[in-house]
Amino acid sequence: MRDDMFKVIVERPRWGSRRRSREGRLYRASEDVPNKIGMKQGYVHRKSLNENLAPLKRWLESQVNRPWDKVYAELCANIDRRNTVQEHIFAHIDAFVERETRLIDGDVYALSRWPRELQRIDESRVTLYVHPVTGILRFNKHRESWRKIRNRQWAKIDAETNAKQRGLNDTEQLHKIDGVWYHVTIATMAEGQPHHNAKTGLIDTTFPKHWDVMQKKMVSRSCDSKANSQNLFGKRYVYATAKRQLSNAELKRHQLNNDTNDNAGDSRRFF
Repeated sequence: MRDDMFKVIVERPRWGSRRRSREGRLYRASEDVPNKIGMKQGYVHRKSLNENLAPLKRWLESQVNRPWDKVYAELCANIDRRNTVQEHIFAHIDAFVERETRLIDGDVYALSRWPRELQRIDESRVTLYVHPVTGILRFNKHRESWRKIRNRQWAKIDAETNAKQRGLNDTEQLHKIDGVWYHVTIATMAEGQPHHNAKTGLIDTTFPKHWDVMQKKMVSRSCDSKANSQNLFGKRYVYATAKRQLSNAELKRHQLNNDTNDNAGDSRRFF
């Protein structure tokens, strides 16, 4: 570790230093400022800590496969824990290295960040951990980034959506209802109309209602929630104006199939 690591991590310009000086000058140039004011008066954005933890993270990752006791000793040798600012660096070590690990039935378990409970290392999101038996600093090769997890979740949602819904254009969609594919026409709900309330003397807004053939009820912008039109049609403030079952030719053209093992006949009868 470089001798000036604490300077690289801690000693750099603090957030708000430039904006702070500008705000102070503007405040003191005002005619409403009293003759005697405090040094900190007039600053909306105070300076705050601005730590650069990337070098510390890279250095810890470069120490993989070394005994953690030696890595920690090197940290203590180069960072003065008697100094309050430098000692604060050790508060961030637990954010990069999981030291509380257990060996259960041959598997390594680590404490998850939230909730704080034991979790198998291959299911945990910790980057580095200390092996409970050997004490060696190890890299969690099973860890997935938030971006990868999010992309996998979105791919799953898209796959589930495509299995029961397809968008053709802004006003036409295909929906699978009880195993049968339907062509659905959607429209945008009408905007609210303001009017004068003679009883209260205030301006009220009336939202026109529409019959939704998918939900089989009257809908409007005032009663449309995110769980309704967003989940059904993928957009807010729309409703289904018409619905018809796809023909065999349309199913073939869109490469779709009706489920024959469910109550397709019942769905045709009720819809």
